[in-house]
Amino acid sequence: APSAAWLCVSGYLAECVPVEGQSDLTVALRDARFGMQVASAEVPLALGKKAAGGLLFTASRGTALIVGGKGSEAAALRWRLPRFSLQLLIGAGAKEALAQGPAQLSAL
Repeated sequence: APSAAWLCVSGYLAECVPVEGQSDLTVALRDARFGMQVASAEVPLALGKKAAGGLLFTASRGTALIVGGKGSEAAALRWRLPRFSLQLLIGAGAKEALAQGPAQLSAL
């Protein structure tokens, strides 16, 4: 099983796990304070089979560098992350309810 790398990026923890048998990388972002997962995606990387032996990760100021294949292949990820808040996470999942005419609106 591939091992995970953890990066601290702009108040988030990024868990990076190579997808077994592919050159993709699964990235999951968690808020560093609460540990809540706020996003995840598979990132295609052109690292090829030579990187299967291991990857080296480093991050600085919103950019992560991934080196594999004994240093012969590299990829970079640039992060554009908003400042995390619980309101951001909860509000993202809420659907706006719209009334269908005055019959659905009544005074308390």
